Amino acid sequence: MRILLLSLVVSSFCFLASHKPLVKIPSATSNTPEKPLLLRSLDEINLQSPSNSYGTEWRDALKQNAAISNEQNEHRKYWSRDFLLHLNQLTRELVAAHNVAPRVLPDSSGYGVPNAANPSVLPRYPFANPPYAARVFAYVSVAQYDALLVAAYYQDKFKAVTPSVSADKKPSYPSEEAAALTSTLTVLKALFPAATTYLNERGATIRQTLLQNRKYVLSDIAAGEQIGQQVAEKVLARAQSDGMKEAQSRSFAANMAAFAWKSRQKPTRPTIEPYFGTVKPWLFQNVADYRPAAPPSVNSEAFKQEIETVKQYLRMVQKPKVTTITHWADPEFTATPAGHWNTIACDLIAKRNLNLLEQARILAHLNRAMMDATIVCWEAKTYYMYPRPSQVDNSITPLIPQPNFPSYPSGHSTFSATAATVLAHFFPDSEKNLWEMAEEASESRIYAGLHYKMDCTAGMEIGKKIGRLAVEQLK
Repeated sequence: MRILLLSLVVSSFCFLASHKPLVKIPSATSNTPEKPLLLRSLDEINLQSPSNSYGTEWRDALKQNAAISNEQNEHRKYWSRDFLLHLNQLTRELVAAHNVAPRVLPDSSGYGVPNAANPSVLPRYPFANPPYAARVFAYVSVAQYDALLVAAYYQDKFKAVTPSVSADKKPSYPSEEAAALTSTLTVLKALFPAATTYLNERGATIRQTLLQNRKYVLSDIAAGEQIGQQVAEKVLARAQSDGMKEAQSRSFAANMAAFAWKSRQKPTRPTIEPYFGTVKPWLFQNVADYRPAAPPSVNSEAFKQEIETVKQYLRMVQKPKVTTITHWADPEFTATPAGHWNTIACDLIAKRNLNLLEQARILAHLNRAMMDATIVCWEAKTYYMYPRPSQVDNSITPLIPQPNFPSYPSGHSTFSATAATVLAHFFPDSEKNLWEMAEEASESRIYAGLHYKMDCTAGMEIGKKIGRLAVEQLK
């Protein structure tokens, strides 16, 4: 129930977009140049041709679903529309439910540590902080996209059509929805092991709706599930070897230079994911190639001007700015900045007549880019260990809770510029609105007293570079 309630918080981010067509996305059949993002080839996933039992299966399905309850009918209608977007919302709900920092131990000696071997015990494993969340969205979206590509490949190869009462004669073997669902659930259960029972229950309900919609028979769904499982296993193999385990297990030795960042929390809390910058990216090889230039010395005139700029922003805060600050805050129990931008992307997608594969392609390229931009941002944060404004000047009081990691560069700015760059490629009619939101998100961090202007400038530049790299690879 807690996870379901949290969906109200996450789904509250809603944005207007215009309705013009977006960039044309090629359909995925065996004679198009569309390529998977992780698999070497589509036929790397094995699937047998359908059996000759379609007629029998169809008659059995009609009998089984002759009468369904009102609740089942509501589930059926919900999942018959925006299937992939609902799976994205499910992912955001899980991230929000796990976005809870470990609390102070009873003796105040430190903080609890999430235990992967016992994930249900508080503090729950994992703590879905912004870097962890960006990685979740990337792996889920890539699994969905590659699974849907494979499903489309075999649909085109076998051209098997369920004898549905619908006029839609699109091949039904294997089921696209079942492939997307199984790939999603398999990845999420690996990344959020404490939610396995919940996800199994949700999965069973969603699977039943596929039969109730009279679009698929059991063998269609089983074939889609086989694809989703195989693709998810390959995606999780990449996750196992991307360096995240090693990054989380390394002890952190902070840069102890003068005025280096220090946790303001009591007792002192270790910085969040200090070695996330060592995780393997998708789009490039060397993370340091994208590291921003060093910020000025805290003893310099340039730094004094940065401090004064923060104070000027704080003096300008009025009610509209407070609303903006809280809107973009993305604190605990939300889906983090990455989830916020997934919500924006889903709002844009929902206003277009896009098929599952087109939707998955947008989300996969968006989330790969945001994960890579986060890797660059966090590598720079740990490399420079730059202090927050309030650490240097006690007269600066942040208007919202201060994140427990260094200041330079701004994570919100990085997420936002990356997302705006990628989404503007797919939705050129919404480019102006996307950049207005990205700039508002970035600037809100200065108004809140959390960041210098240079933090946000550097974060925006990182986001633009990684976003452009993602778009170039798309082209």
